[in-house]
Amino acid sequence: MLSLWDRLPDTVRSGDPVYRADAVDSAAQFFPRLVFLLASMWSHAVEPIIERLPHARRVLDVGAGSAPWGIALAERDPRVR
Repeated sequence: MLSLWDRLPDTVRSGDPVYRADAVDSAAQFFPRLVFLLASMWSHAVEPIIERLPHARRVLDVGAGSAPWGIALAERDPRVR
């Protein structure tokens, strides 16, 4: 993801995004990687809290971020849905 920052000056000058998030194909490639990286960034804060939560089989993710909570719960127990 850091390599994307190298393209920032050209993106600002041209107005052309690196990824077209409004196009299905490019969004389908971009967002899973982005969510994984953002969730990884937050894992140090999430892990100690996840350890204190009771085990659950179902989690409702309301789509308010990069899913670090749902990902951490699913990594703890692969049966989580």
